[in-house]
Amino acid sequence: MKLYHCPRADRRGGGTALLYRDGLDVNKVFSAERSSFEVSEWLVVFGSVRLHVVIVYRPTYSAEHPVTTSVFFHKDR
Repeated sequence: MKLYHCPRADRRGGGTALLYRDGLDVNKVFSAERSSFEVSEWLVVFGSVRLHVVIVYRPTYSAEHPVTTSVFFHKDR
Protein backbone atom coordinates (compact mmCIF):
# COMPACT_ATOMS: atom_id res chain seq x y z
CA MET A 1 0.00 0.00 0.00
CA LYS A 2 1.06 3.57 -0.70
CA LEU A 3 -0.25 6.91 0.50
CA TYR A 4 -0.30 10.29 -1.21
CA HIS A 5 -1.09 13.16 1.14
CA CYS A 6 -1.99 16.78 0.33
CA PRO A 7 -1.53 18.47 3.72
CA ARG A 8 -2.99 21.84 4.61
CA ALA A 9 -0.53 24.57 3.76
CA ASP A 10 -1.19 26.95 6.64
CA ARG A 11 -2.03 24.75 9.62
CA ARG A 12 -1.27 21.49 11.30
CA GLY A 13 -3.27 18.35 10.51
CA GLY A 14 -5.98 17.77 7.97
CA GLY A 15 -5.77 17.79 4.21
CA THR A 16 -6.78 15.06 1.78
CA ALA A 17 -5.09 11.75 1.06
CA LEU A 18 -5.31 8.81 -1.32
CA LEU A 19 -4.40 5.31 -0.15
CA TYR A 20 -3.77 2.89 -3.02
CA ARG A 21 -2.20 -0.47 -3.75
CA ASP A 22 1.17 -1.11 -5.36
CA GLY A 23 1.06 -1.56 -9.12
CA LEU A 24 -1.17 1.43 -9.80
CA ASP A 25 0.26 4.50 -11.49
CA VAL A 26 -1.07 7.49 -9.51
CA ASN A 27 -0.40 11.17 -10.22
CA LYS A 28 -1.79 14.25 -8.53
CA VAL A 29 -3.58 16.49 -11.04
CA PHE A 30 -4.75 19.26 -8.73
CA SER A 31 -5.21 20.18 -5.08
CA ALA A 32 -6.56 23.30 -3.39
CA GLU A 33 -8.00 24.76 -0.22
CA ARG A 34 -11.07 26.97 -0.27
CA SER A 35 -12.81 28.71 2.63
CA SER A 36 -15.28 25.85 3.15
CA PHE A 37 -13.53 22.73 1.76
CA GLU A 38 -10.36 21.04 0.54
CA VAL A 39 -10.11 19.15 -2.75
CA SER A 40 -7.62 16.97 -4.59
CA GLU A 41 -7.84 15.29 -8.00
CA TRP A 42 -5.82 12.22 -8.96
CA LEU A 43 -5.24 10.30 -12.17
CA VAL A 44 -5.08 6.54 -11.51
CA VAL A 45 -3.85 4.31 -14.35
CA PHE A 46 -3.89 0.51 -14.37
CA GLY A 47 -3.14 -1.04 -17.75
CA SER A 48 -5.50 0.60 -20.24
CA VAL A 49 -7.86 1.88 -17.53
CA ARG A 50 -7.62 5.61 -16.67
CA LEU A 51 -9.64 6.86 -13.73
CA HIS A 52 -9.93 10.39 -12.35
CA VAL A 53 -10.55 10.39 -8.60
CA VAL A 54 -11.71 13.57 -6.87
CA ILE A 55 -11.60 13.82 -3.08
CA VAL A 56 -13.56 16.58 -1.34
CA TYR A 57 -13.29 17.19 2.40
CA ARG A 58 -15.56 19.68 4.15
CA PRO A 59 -14.68 20.14 7.82
CA THR A 60 -17.56 20.36 10.25
CA TYR A 61 -18.46 23.69 11.84
CA SER A 62 -16.32 24.40 14.90
CA ALA A 63 -14.62 27.25 16.74
CA GLU A 64 -11.50 26.58 14.64
CA HIS A 65 -13.51 26.39 11.40
CA PRO A 66 -16.56 28.66 11.76
CA VAL A 67 -17.86 28.11 8.20
CA THR A 68 -21.47 26.98 7.74
CA THR A 69 -22.75 24.39 5.28
CA SER A 70 -24.52 27.14 3.32
CA VAL A 71 -21.11 28.61 2.38
CA PHE A 72 -20.13 25.23 0.92
CA PHE A 73 -23.26 25.11 -1.25
CA HIS A 74 -23.18 28.78 -2.29
CA LYS A 75 -22.42 29.30 -5.98
CA ASP A 76 -20.51 32.46 -6.86
CA ARG A 77 -21.93 34.35 -9.79
